[in-house]
Amino acid sequence: MILRKAAVLFVLGIVMPVFLLVVVVAYPFDRNRRFTFMVVRLWARMLLAAAGARVEFEGAEKLPEPPAVMLSNHISHMDVPSFLANIRVPLVFLTKSSLYRIPVFGQALKILGMVPVHRDDPSKRKFALHDAERLVKSGHSSYIFFFPEGTRSLNGNLLPFKKGAFVFAKRMKLPLVVVKVSGSNKVLPPRTLNIAPGRIRVEVVDTLRPESFADMDVDALCKQVRGMLENRPEGCQCGEAVA
Repeated sequence: MILRKAAVLFVLGIVMPVFLLVVVVAYPFDRNRRFTFMVVRLWARMLLAAAGARVEFEGAEKLPEPPAVMLSNHISHMDVPSFLANIRVPLVFLTKSSLYRIPVFGQALKILGMVPVHRDDPSKRKFALHDAERLVKSGHSSYIFFFPEGTRSLNGNLLPFKKGAFVFAKRMKLPLVVVKVSGSNKVLPPRTLNIAPGRIRVEVVDTLRPESFADMDVDALCKQVRGMLENRPEGCQCGEAVA
């Protein structure tokens, strides 16, 4: 376990800063971001390998052409690397605005097109959806990725959903891709650095076409998606319309 943890910390503490610097330096020559996302995907695979995580990716045939909205449950810091390593379309995550103040890391997030979310200032939270909207309208060929729970679940059960992903999908008339991750919280449990090799399963549950939910209100759409993630049709707790 000690060697495994050391390998993960090496990828995070040494490899990641080097890769981020490469992203920043290469950006003027990589305006379509193909090389950039290749570097990000390589880093994600290195991190998963260091942790001894084996990712099973199912349902790739259900993925639509970008742009689209993608959402998933969130149970571990290993979720994001699992998505980055296996989903071939560039992913744009809504990320904490405080991360953009970190030298090099913040600049790399901007280059990757990530969208800042001001979690500590409710008056600014709506700007995240506006920024994501501008990104789609600019022709950015990607999946806009939401964690509708807003944070990681400590016990693996779904937390109440925020409405941002559903409002955005309806407003932009984009496909809504529902993804479910499991097992990542056993590889890296929340709030610990106890790495345990294991299997992570990433499943594309289904893609909802915009015409299928055009006449649904946001709460009904939230209820449907939550039921898809819980494998049951009833019950949805939805909060405010932020990311």
